[in-house]
Amino acid sequence: MEDRREETHPNKKRFAGPSFNASPNPEDLPIPTIPEGYTLKKPGAPQARKKGKKHPA
Repeated sequence: MEDRREETHPNKKRFAGPSFNASPNPEDLPIPTIPEGYTLKKPGAPQARKKGKKHPA
Protein backbone atom coordinates (compact mmCIF):
# COMPACT_ATOMS: atom_id res chain seq x y z
CA MET A 1 0.00 0.00 0.00
CA GLU A 2 1.12 3.53 -0.65
CA ASP A 3 1.96 5.87 2.18
CA ARG A 4 -0.42 8.86 1.90
CA ARG A 5 1.78 11.02 4.13
CA GLU A 6 4.10 11.65 1.18
CA GLU A 7 1.31 13.35 -0.79
CA THR A 8 1.15 16.38 1.53
CA HIS A 9 3.75 19.09 1.63
CA PRO A 10 6.13 18.50 4.58
CA ASN A 11 5.74 22.07 5.89
CA LYS A 12 1.97 22.24 5.45
CA LYS A 13 -0.09 21.44 8.55
CA ARG A 14 -3.25 19.39 8.24
CA PHE A 15 -6.45 20.91 9.55
CA ALA A 16 -8.11 18.50 11.95
CA GLY A 17 -11.34 20.43 12.44
CA PRO A 18 -12.59 22.74 15.16
CA SER A 19 -10.89 22.76 18.53
CA PHE A 20 -11.97 20.16 21.04
CA ASN A 21 -12.09 22.93 23.63
CA ALA A 22 -14.84 24.75 21.73
CA SER A 23 -17.70 22.93 23.43
CA PRO A 24 -21.29 24.24 23.29
CA ASN A 25 -22.93 25.94 26.23
CA PRO A 26 -24.78 23.21 28.21
CA GLU A 27 -27.74 25.55 28.71
CA ASP A 28 -28.21 25.82 24.93
CA LEU A 29 -28.43 22.05 24.42
CA PRO A 30 -31.85 20.36 24.22
CA ILE A 31 -33.09 18.47 27.27
CA PRO A 32 -32.69 14.74 26.60
CA THR A 33 -35.88 12.69 26.69
CA ILE A 34 -35.64 9.21 28.16
CA PRO A 35 -38.12 6.67 26.76
CA GLU A 36 -40.49 5.12 29.27
CA GLY A 37 -39.14 1.90 30.72
CA TYR A 38 -35.47 2.87 30.52
CA THR A 39 -33.43 3.51 33.64
CA LEU A 40 -30.24 5.50 34.02
CA LYS A 41 -27.26 4.58 36.14
CA LYS A 42 -25.56 7.37 38.01
CA PRO A 43 -21.90 7.62 37.00
CA GLY A 44 -19.55 6.52 39.73
CA ALA A 45 -22.22 4.62 41.65
CA PRO A 46 -20.70 1.52 43.26
CA GLN A 47 -21.87 -1.75 41.76
CA ALA A 48 -23.12 -4.42 44.17
CA ARG A 49 -21.12 -7.62 43.86
CA LYS A 50 -22.75 -11.00 44.02
CA LYS A 51 -21.48 -13.13 46.86
CA GLY A 52 -20.21 -16.44 45.57
CA LYS A 53 -18.75 -19.51 47.16
CA LYS A 54 -15.40 -18.95 48.79
CA HIS A 55 -12.70 -21.28 47.59
CA PRO A 56 -10.54 -22.84 50.30
CA ALA A 57 -6.99 -21.54 50.19
